[in-house]
Amino acid sequence: MRSPCDISLAALVAASAFLGLTWAALAATPAQADFIDHFARTDDIGPAKVPSLGRSRIVVLTMEVEGFEPLDMEAVRAFFANDPEATGVNFSNYYRRMSLGAYTPEVDVIDPIRFEGCPLPEDYFGFRNCRIPRNGIPDDGGTPNDALDSLEVGLALLEEIVRRADEEQGVDFSRYDLNGLDGDPDGWIDGVLLLHNINFGGIALPVFFLRREGPIEVDGIKINIVGIAESPLVALHEFGHLLGWADLYDESGQTQGYQYSAMGEWLYETDPPAMDAFSRAAAGWIEPRIVRTGETIEGLRLPPAGDSGEAVQLGEGEEYFLLENRGVVSGDYVDGDLEGRGLSIVHVNLREYPDGRDGTWPLRLLNCVNCTPWAPMLMNEQADGRFSLQSRNGRRNDREDLFLPGDEFLPNTINFLPLTPDNKAFSSNRYDGSVTGVSVTKVRLDGEDILVDVKIEEPCSIIACNRGKICAEDRCVADPDAAPEPEPEPEPVVEPEPVPAPAAPKEGCAVPVGGQGGAGGLLVLLVVGLVQRSWSWGRRPRGERR
Repeated sequence: MRSPCDISLAALVAASAFLGLTWAALAATPAQADFIDHFARTDDIGPAKVPSLGRSRIVVLTMEVEGFEPLDMEAVRAFFANDPEATGVNFSNYYRRMSLGAYTPEVDVIDPIRFEGCPLPEDYFGFRNCRIPRNGIPDDGGTPNDALDSLEVGLALLEEIVRRADEEQGVDFSRYDLNGLDGDPDGWIDGVLLLHNINFGGIALPVFFLRREGPIEVDGIKINIVGIAESPLVALHEFGHLLGWADLYDESGQTQGYQYSAMGEWLYETDPPAMDAFSRAAAGWIEPRIVRTGETIEGLRLPPAGDSGEAVQLGEGEEYFLLENRGVVSGDYVDGDLEGRGLSIVHVNLREYPDGRDGTWPLRLLNCVNCTPWAPMLMNEQADGRFSLQSRNGRRNDREDLFLPGDEFLPNTINFLPLTPDNKAFSSNRYDGSVTGVSVTKVRLDGEDILVDVKIEEPCSIIACNRGKICAEDRCVADPDAAPEPEPEPEPVVEPEPVPAPAAPKEGCAVPVGGQGGAGGLLVLLVVGLVQRSWSWGRRPRGERR
């Protein structure tokens, strides 16, 4: 599955020539912090992110082109209404809840800026039907230069809409700077979204990358990043990029990507899932409870994540696991697309986490954080152990992917091989096969809460190594101090007894073909049969959980 948002990989991966253009453009602008870095940097509010803590005021610009289906402005205004008690899907309510009140956005929706005809040049790079292709390159062919130019066309349209909103509708953009790095106005806009009714798609547009003159400035306020969307639900996702999150779906299409997150494999056709625990923690909205090595907790209670925000972290270091209770609460919209309720276990791999260096965001578009199928930054552990989400042709199945009563998540103390397509060992081991000691057992439901037993044992206390090996680095390795095996004593040489010559066959008797080879053939058949039986004993019924 592929989500219709952001600057696409197809555009930015097009060729090394386009990479050259990317770095040239970055060199022509002042040094930025980093865009869509999942909060690897938190000191770049304004130039690369909008505020994610405190009270902010956001402006939603709208545009309509005649000849295309108009926006449902009543639905748009309801979606962005400043209603903390909203029971239907609501932008402000969603972000207030996901942040547990740490972030409180207020939103103004501006009446549509109207165009009689398509504001994009119809013959420019072969655009058709007022459409900028998702990959930025025209349908009838083009070059990487065209991809960059198509985004610049989009930027020019954005600048025109901002100017017309200011001049024709009297929008005072200075009203949309209540917040900043220190919680005070800082001269940068708190957030701007553009909803449209044409074939532009969704994108978090980095103005600083495309505009050599620097940020768009209006009413003394600077605009450096804008979320553009064709629907309110897409806008909810795009605004996540403005806050700082990277995409969590697999843009390469090798897997089904990361599930159960508004930044992951959500196709904007259903009620939104809760923002995942890792992303909420990165924004500073929650602090997961940490269970460390040597600890055991029985009856750990997890209320629904959509309301409580609670999450538990099992382990520390570069790889650990996050636990959440996921499922819709009756009458609510968060997680409304999930079937039933279950325990979500997410494998976190910080080796794929952005490093926050200035201007490295294009590399994340070339190699997204979850584009490594068997060692992504975030992977849903799947209770059925089939790893179907790691397959191009797999599909999400909540009743098999979430952990339900009877499911367990245990260490593998025998197989220390890395997780690969050829070694789909379902366990709490790290991606390289080393043991974490994490165990999750006795999942049970108590109303809408989930109870579970968790423990983390010292890996070497549960690993039994064979002779000549020791437990080190959380696996069995050769013992460097082990005494070498003694050389076996040579067996005495025994002279063979002389073999008498065979008697000549009697006339009329037949010698068996192959002599003693007949018995050898029978032996071969016997060995093959035993091998086949052994192979069948080692097999598990298809789909059996382990």
